Amino acid sequence: AETLPPDARANHDLWARLGPVLPLDPAAPPPLAPAPDLVVDALFGIGLSRPLAGFAPLFAALGACGAPVVAVDLPSGCEADARPEAAAWPTCPADLIVTFHRAKPAHGARAPGVALRVMDIGL
Repeated sequence: AETLPPDARANHDLWARLGPVLPLDPAAPPPLAPAPDLVVDALFGIGLSRPLAGFAPLFAALGACGAPVVAVDLPSGCEADARPEAAAWPTCPADLIVTFHRAKPAHGARAPGVALRVMDIGL
């Protein structure tokens, strides 16, 4: 936290009041028992252009914990243009995807049962 820019440091300090802020090790996810009430997936954004090496254990733990998962824009690990080779990339599970302005090509290939909400942001 000592090396964070001022805005990131302020947010770190807000979170720290709730409990410890731990580094994320996707290869060794923290225990998720009891299950959280909700998981918000906002790890990686819409510009991802490569597979996320080492994130499969974290994504599996999130999928197994039983909590609903809301993804911001796209589930982490998903590639927005829906290139065929990206279909095999490890991807965070999601029950709901909230995206902005309009749906992206990858939203059409989402798993059955995953809800999509497109929010107008005035673009």
